[in-house]
Amino acid sequence: AICSLDFVACNKYFYNVYLRQRKLKGYLHPAVGQLSSLKVFDISNNELHGPIPPEVGALSLLERLDLSHNQFTGSLPSNLAHLELMRFFLVASNALNGPLDPELFASWDRIQKVNLSNNHFDGVVPGIASKSLESLDISGNSFTDWAFAPNMGKSLHLIFD
Repeated sequence: AICSLDFVACNKYFYNVYLRQRKLKGYLHPAVGQLSSLKVFDISNNELHGPIPPEVGALSLLERLDLSHNQFTGSLPSNLAHLELMRFFLVASNALNGPLDPELFASWDRIQKVNLSNNHFDGVVPGIASKSLESLDISGNSFTDWAFAPNMGKSLHLIFD
């Protein structure tokens, strides 16, 4: 069973996958979208490449997605906006590009930390309507403007350049 693997933490309702710094190479397979009980997915600090499959947007219980420090390319799938329970969204230090979907963060009421740093994003940083937001790092990109919501967190740590 998947819960017997050393990198998976399970309880009877959901499971967390921790594959940080495992020297993984290759691409993220679309079958990841079938892990419907996934709450935490951390595959940071590996050598994964290619686009982030849109199937990730089907992980409706996902609260923490850490794809940082890989070599992912392309744009962020627009259906990531459906991940309404998202609290930590970390995609720093990849080769992601393009403008962000204006609705990307619209339903993320619980989001606490967003790290988009050191990619190739451009255009406008979409508004984030979460009162829980504590940290937003957009440094190392080519954003031209931002659309912040008026009810953002009171003690927001904003990093940009």
